[in-house]
This record gives sequence, structure tokens and C-alpha cells, in this order.
Amino acid sequence: MDDPLQRIAALERRVVVLTRENERLETFLAVLRHRIFGRSSEKMSPDQLSLLDTPAPAPTDPGEAAPSGEDTIGRRRRGRGGRRPLPDTLPRVIREIPPASTQCPCCSREMARIGQDESRQLHLVPAHAEVHVTLRPKFACRACGELAQAPAPDDRPIERGLPTAGTIAQVVIAKYLNHMPLHRQAAHYARLGVLLATTTLYGWVEAAARDLAPVADRLLELLLRRTKIHADDTPVTVLNPGRSGTHDGRFWVYADDTRPRGGSEPSIAVFRFSAGRAGKHPAQHLAGFKGTLQADAFSGFDHLYRGGAMVEAGCLGHARRKLVDLVRAKGSPVAAEGVKQIAALYRIERRIYGLPPAERLAVRQSEAVPLLDALRAWLTERLSQVAPRSELAKALGYMNAQWDALVRYATDGTLEIDNLTAERALRGIAVGRKNWNVIGSDAAGKVAAVIYSLVETCRLNGINPEAYLTDVIGRVGRTRIQALDTLLPFNWRPPDAGSSADPGRMNIAPHAAAAA
Repeated sequence: MDDPLQRIAALERRVVVLTRENERLETFLAVLRHRIFGRSSEKMSPDQLSLLDTPAPAPTDPGEAAPSGEDTIGRRRRGRGGRRPLPDTLPRVIREIPPASTQCPCCSREMARIGQDESRQLHLVPAHAEVHVTLRPKFACRACGELAQAPAPDDRPIERGLPTAGTIAQVVIAKYLNHMPLHRQAAHYARLGVLLATTTLYGWVEAAARDLAPVADRLLELLLRRTKIHADDTPVTVLNPGRSGTHDGRFWVYADDTRPRGGSEPSIAVFRFSAGRAGKHPAQHLAGFKGTLQADAFSGFDHLYRGGAMVEAGCLGHARRKLVDLVRAKGSPVAAEGVKQIAALYRIERRIYGLPPAERLAVRQSEAVPLLDALRAWLTERLSQVAPRSELAKALGYMNAQWDALVRYATDGTLEIDNLTAERALRGIAVGRKNWNVIGSDAAGKVAAVIYSLVETCRLNGINPEAYLTDVIGRVGRTRIQALDTLLPFNWRPPDAGSSADPGRMNIAPHAAAAA
């Protein structure tokens, strides 16, 4: 290439390629920095929204919060709340302080009690260890030598084992709900004067999961009978026992939260563990399911839709997240415009949260479909204007390729606008991963999946998981398979059920329709 003009043209083409690559890397780095160091919320700042040149309406009152809009995408605005009352189920220790004298200083007569002032303080009792001793006296007849003794109780969760059901439940809750690794628990119990090896603690957890596995399997069996399931997965690092190194593992979750559609059926979440992310794993987990699978665009799900038994529904929140990243990283006005249009769809979902499917479908058809048509026209126009290999083109291209799946929710009142039901269920693992870092083995992953299934299903149905596990671990081994449904979290009743303040129930607020 001796021609200077050709060399200049080649260099110019090279500059264009390198400039695009540099922009791509800068965007990737900005998004990565925000994911590591920034807030996980997708709430947009006013500065980012000003790209649209659409001023937000000012509050009508100085004490009034700004109205819900593009900066509260997918979130229900929290109201101002004072101190929450202490539960009536907590025991009360009454301390009454009478005055020094109840005689009138004027006439010396005895004063009459006309009322009282009451104040309350919360006192937490530090954990302590107890030893439960069971005595079975023996009696013998002095004349004929006959013996009498009560039979040994069969309430040990582990045959001839040391822990009570409550002890195992505390270890399980601390590990899988409070994200405290077993070696930290062992140090905690040592401070109480009880020396327990981490292998001993894991043996208790493993025994509990083995007994509870049929309950988790029954949850999946009931879930597969539904017409819609949310699915997602998250990676974990797994040790290779007996060998050096690690390998990748996956926790899969399959869930159906019936609260957004006002359903009478209980909500269910089931976890499964696999070594790797191959598509064969969800195929095995969902064998026999016929209905709508709402998930992200993971290619491992593609073969599930080919036979026609499963219908694909997408996640508009996933598409929105790609645009939000571009607004934060590059201040893209095109991405911000897309975020604004999607926010209008989420506002509709917030209004119809908890309504029956028929009513939700009617509102979506009348209000959401026109907005989706406008979003589709905007998407087609912008795709023809952006650089083909830019990050913006990739974000818009994702929406375009997944369009049919993304808008399927507008044709079915039982579906959701996004897949946050599954993403929320995985949040506990994402938080716990920062504490325990690795899974000890594939077997330990399967143990964790059983516990996560029961704990998350408890959460979805407002059940106190510690009260549930304490009771169920103690009697699952004595329950016949025909009565297994009585031990499902949403069918379970604590031993003292019937009181107005049920200690097995948690007073929790339902999730917003599209909480990000």
C-alpha cells in the first residue's frame, strides 16, 4: 500500500474502529465500577433524568415527597413511618414505681388512683445454652422381679444425637438466613462454653436437609402444576473435596408469587443446585411442566420452548437495566428516553398490584398496549440511527430480539412485567456469598438448596422460618408420607395455633408489584 491516500484512508478506518472499541471499554468499565462500588438500586438521579429536558413537577407542599415518576422506576414509594409497636407475643416484665407517699400533703387523706403513665423499653436476652436431661426411673417388684420403665421418647431429630430440634433450627437459620458460616457459629458457641466442631455442625445441617428433602420435593411437584413459573439462576464457587482448585456451580430457583395477582394459592419457591449451567439442568428440574416460563434470555432455556409445552415470557426489568447502565455510565439521552417510557409501564403495574388476573388484563389492554406500541415504534426508529456495534445498539438490540417475550405479560393477567419474583428469591444467596465465599462440595450445594426452598417459601407466605423449622425438624421423621402436605410451610400450623397473635406468623408487608 504505497499510495498515501490509501494509507490515510486505512488509518482513518482504524481510528474509527479503535474509537468504538474505546467507547465500549469505557462504558463497560463505568458499569463495572458502579456495580462494585455504587448503589444497587436502579433509582435514577434528577441529573440523569434532566437529559430528557422534562422538568419534574414540584411538590405542592414543602413536606410532601416528590411525586412518583421516572426516578422511582419499579418501586413503591415508602411512606413516613414512626416507631413500630412491639409485638404482643413478647413476654412483659412489669415494673411499677409508686410515689413515695400516697397521702395528700394538704389534708393527709389517702389518694385515689386515677391512672398511670406507661413507657416501654426493648430488652434482648443474650443467648444461653441449656442441657435438657431426660430421666426414666426404673421400678422393680421385690417379690417377683418385674420391671417397669417408660419407653424412651422418639423426639430426637438425630438418633442418639446431641442436639434438639430447636438447636438444629438455630444452626440452619444462622447459616442460610443470617449468612453466618459454620466456623463463626462454632466460635460463638465456644463463647457460651460449648465446644462444637464445624464438622459436627454440618452433620446436623446435613441430617436436617436429608429429612426435609421430601418436603422440598413436594413443593416442586405442586409448583409444576401451576400455569406459570418464574426461573433464574446465580453462580457459586464450589470446592473440589480431596483435590485442589474449584469449579463453578449454580443455584436455580423456580417460583410463583401469587400476591401480585391476588391469588388464593400459596406462593412457592424451590431451589435446585447443579455443577455447571448447562441447559439440561432446568430441563430436568421442569420436566412435566406445561405453561409459561418467565425468565431472562438465557440460551439454556431456548430448547424448553421448542416443543410447545412451555411458552416464553421475558423480563422487561432486564431490558430496562441495560438502559439504566448506559444512562449512568455515559449519560445517554436515548437510553434515558427508553427508561422513561418503561417507567410509565411500571406505574400501571403498581396501580393494579393485587387485582385479579381478569382486571389486570383489562387495564393492560387499555393502557399498557398503546404505550408498548409507542415503545416499539421508538425502538425501531432508534435502532436505525445508532452505531451498529455500540453499547446502545446492543441494549436496544436485546429489546428488539426479545420483544415478543417482553410484551407477553400484556396478554395474560397472571404474568408479571418482569422476572423480579425469581431475582428476589436469589437475593439471599447473593448476600450470603459475601460471607461464605465458596460451597464446600456439590453435596453441600444440594443440602443448601433444600433449606433455601423451605426458608424462601416461608418468607413468601409470611411464616417465621425459625418457628417452622424448629417444629418440623422435630417431627418430620415421624410423619407418614401420606401426611407430608401438613408439613408444607403454607399448611403448617405451630403447636399453639389458634391464638390471636400467632408466633409462627410474621407481620410483613407484601412486595411492590415491580420492586427493583
